[in-house]
Amino acid sequence: MNQQNSNSPDLKCIVFVFFIVLLTTRFGGVFGIPPSGISPIWIANAVFCAYLLLVPRETWLIYSITAIAACFLAELWIGFSLIQSVVFSFANIFESLISVYLILRVGTARDVLNKNRNILLFLLIALFTSALTAYIGAVTTVIVNNEIPFFPVFQTWAISDFGGKILVTPFILACVYEYRMRCIETTVNKKIEGLLIFISIFIVSYITLGYAGIFSLVVLYVSIPFLFLATFRFGALGATAGSLTTVVIGIWHAINL
Repeated sequence: MNQQNSNSPDLKCIVFVFFIVLLTTRFGGVFGIPPSGISPIWIANAVFCAYLLLVPRETWLIYSITAIAACFLAELWIGFSLIQSVVFSFANIFESLISVYLILRVGTARDVLNKNRNILLFLLIALFTSALTAYIGAVTTVIVNNEIPFFPVFQTWAISDFGGKILVTPFILACVYEYRMRCIETTVNKKIEGLLIFISIFIVSYITLGYAGIFSLVVLYVSIPFLFLATFRFGALGATAGSLTTVVIGIWHAINL
């Protein structure tokens, strides 16, 4: 009886999933590129994918239904048509389900971060599912408005979805598993070291990615030693946090050119 209760989603978790999907989807819509409205920054699928990897399989159905409803409302909120909102919401959540199913076919969620073979398979799964959903989204967009070209929509969708999935999903998993397993020492010195490494990555990435045109392009590689240091000292959490920080700063500079 206790096992059944532990595998049944409670109302708090359902509400949490609803608002997380709603807000992350709406966040992506802020960066939509006209005339298609497709965003080059998309983390909603990555966040929901990570969540599914952390909960029992028996809860996937109710969470997926909740996520579809939230995603549909967010797509309407962004300004997409009714047809686009329906197709986009089903496609995005279906993509997360397919991704999680394939990931768990080759190992556990934790194996994604620990085994080289599974990391490669995770990248291939992310690429395949992102391309599949991008194709569906691009076709739907062209059907609704045939003046919008197919390939730019497909390209933007696939790249943003793939990028979000390979950066955000591992970062969330690393945070959760490092906390659960207490793999990283929690001494004051370790915390200070992590903070200094993170600040260094932020400062170096901000300067090199924002002002590379002033200096030689070689400076673009200055942040790499700091990323290696974060990886060696803090494992998967350091690698994902450092990479995510660098990419976010790069996107920020690109948007504000």
